[in-house]
Amino acid sequence: MCLSASQILGGFLFAPESIPKDYYNFLVKFSIPDTRKINALCNHFKQEPFNLEELQGIAHDHQLKLSSFFDPQTNQPNLCRMYHPGLSCSNYFFSFLRSEIKISMALYAPIHGAYGFIILIKKLIARFKSRRNQSNQSNQSNQPNQPNRDSLIIEILKIFYRSFANTLVSAIFLTSYCATALKTVCFILNYAPLSLQKMHILRILLAMPGLALFLEHKPRRLELALYCLPRALESLWKELVQKKKITDFSKFELILFCIGSAFMSYCHHVEPGSIKPIFETALAWLHLRKSNLQSSQSSQSLQSPQSSQT
Repeated sequence: MCLSASQILGGFLFAPESIPKDYYNFLVKFSIPDTRKINALCNHFKQEPFNLEELQGIAHDHQLKLSSFFDPQTNQPNLCRMYHPGLSCSNYFFSFLRSEIKISMALYAPIHGAYGFIILIKKLIARFKSRRNQSNQSNQSNQPNQPNRDSLIIEILKIFYRSFANTLVSAIFLTSYCATALKTVCFILNYAPLSLQKMHILRILLAMPGLALFLEHKPRRLELALYCLPRALESLWKELVQKKKITDFSKFELILFCIGSAFMSYCHHVEPGSIKPIFETALAWLHLRKSNLQSSQSSQSLQSPQSSQT
């Protein structure tokens, strides 16, 4: 997860073309909404000249002078003043936590809510089937059926509680992930000497936000790590192609999709316990449908010569 964070966040700052457009917009929404500030940070760590028009625009938006972004003693740029004007690094860190936790809750609430709703529907269907079987048995044995509604209410409350708890934990993880990345930038700008404020040093330190994974539940850690790994590999591949370190070839995405599909099918048949229950159910339904189609086709092929003989 730390290696994935280093590549994704480093590509976000220094090689935005290597990040998919929708994922790049997602990172902008949860980090620095002003792309001019991202360009200024990128120019600083690449040791390239600043775009003075963009700096003047930032100063104008915050009703400041351009000279306020530079240290009066050394005449060196103080990017923290441009990055979060009017706030210290610590105050900006905690204000970012307060604001982003609300956005993260709004992001994860539909995801965990939909998952909890699916579990609730499955439990209701299973309970309905069991109640129907019990009613049939009670009619045969002439015994009254006693419904237990309290247990159903308790199960519904447990599902709602788990959905809310999972939403809160995931929101804390995402907020801490983004806030740690911003704090890492402030740390290297304030405490590292100018000779160490380089692109490669920052990319190494941007592995720190990956430690926010420990805030998630244990079953979700591997899932999040596997979610970030393909995006990190895609960003690394595109960045190496842009730098002409490797040669690109067509149909690379198709090859990766075939490998992933083959691995999922292998896990479904050999180690079904390694797949999440919702994905295992979907794979079982797909394979069952395929087997039913094959059996119907084979039965039709067996019936066709008999009909021709008659």
